[in-house]
Order: sequence, then C-alpha cells, then structure tokens
Amino acid sequence: MRSIIILVAIFIVVGCNNKDKISIKEGEKQSGEIVRETNEKAGEVNEVISEEEKPNGIRDLQFDVQIPKNIKYKGIHQISASWKDNNGNNLIFITLTDEFPTPNSNGEDFRDKELYAYHYLMNDGESKLLWRVTDFIRECPVDIRLDYFPRSLSVTDLDDNGIAETAFMYALSCKGDVSPDDVKLIMHEGKTKYAIRGSNVVSQPEAVSEYEGLMNVDPSFNSAPDEFLVHAKKLWNRFRDL
Repeated sequence: MRSIIILVAIFIVVGCNNKDKISIKEGEKQSGEIVRETNEKAGEVNEVISEEEKPNGIRDLQFDVQIPKNIKYKGIHQISASWKDNNGNNLIFITLTDEFPTPNSNGEDFRDKELYAYHYLMNDGESKLLWRVTDFIRECPVDIRLDYFPRSLSVTDLDDNGIAETAFMYALSCKGDVSPDDVKLIMHEGKTKYAIRGSNVVSQPEAVSEYEGLMNVDPSFNSAPDEFLVHAKKLWNRFRDL
C-alpha cells in the first residue's frame, strides 16, 4: 500500500511539472501566440499554444530558430520562428540596430535607429523574400525608443485556410519628456499587410495626454476575416504598455 501511494505522488509531481512547459518600409513617418502565455512565477518566456487558437493549418512551429548563413540582414536578431503551411517552409525574424550617428548631420548630435522584419519562404533549397518591414527613427537629438515587444510575435491560422498569419508589435519615439510612445502592430497573411497604429498609456500623472492610449485600426482590416481584428486587438491590449 505504501508503494502505491508513493507511485501516485510521483505521477502527480511529474504531471504538474509538464503542465508548466510548452504545450506546444512601414511608412516613411517617424513615428506571432500561438497565443503565448508565460509562467510569470517561474520566469518562463516560451511560446505556448492555447487550445482555443491552436493553428490548425500550421505544422512544425518553432521559435528562436537559427537564421541560415546565406540570408543577409541588418541589425541584431530579436526573435525568429519557422513553420510549415501551404506555402511550404516559412521563416520570420525581427532585428533591431543599435543607435548610430545620423549620416551627414554636420556635427550635430543626431542619432538614428532601425527595425526590420523579414519573412522568407525556404523551398527547394532557395530562400525567397515574401515581405520585409522597415521602420526607423531619424535625426533624433534626444532620447530614442525603438523596441520590439518581447513575446508579441504570433503565428496563427485564424481562418483555417492553411496559410499562416503573423503579427508583432513594437514602440518607437524620439522625445525628451515622458509623453506617450507611438505603438504599432503589423500583421500579415501572405503578402497582405494589416496594421494598428496608436500610442501607449503613460503611468506618470504629469504625462497624461490626449494622445495616449490611441488605437487607429487600418482600413485594410475591413476586407479581412473578423477573427483577424479580434486577434490583433487582443495582442494590442496585451502588449501596448510594455
């Protein structure tokens, strides 16, 4: 009897441990969840599939994959993911440059920073660029913010058509005060791009502004399945104020 009780206790502990593991040029202006859930207590940051949004048409989804050496890109790797769908083998990754002096600034202390996102199709031994997003801060004399929001990259198949949607979010600003940052969500299905643009909410009372907490949905969502905007708004509300 004592042996049976010990075995039952072992199975309960193993089951609890497994539960916490994985269950599986944006404009010239300055300006991915499967649904990810993190175990905040344990500090885990792995992407976790939620059953209600499990991407039926996506296979072999992996995050933080290696970028092949034959693919050239600018910036420092932030996040990457690969998967298979009806387009074949897919690779998406996001990079950020460090701040660098603005070229031809005539001795002024102006600085730039850039963000890039790339989606490649990796089929038949070839790498074909499906789309690229470029955004940046230019000629900033004060504080620059251009940050990818960690864990905001989502890869889904919300309309069950066998073609993945991807989405990610980032913030950007050039400012010397505590006013809101611009925030952008960029979503794609194939080459079709969708976007939400707005601003975050600043916690300091003195920074309260009519420009904080804005959310402007791009008209491109008007022709998209309803699930796309529902998912995009969920990401927006989850990551906007990071």
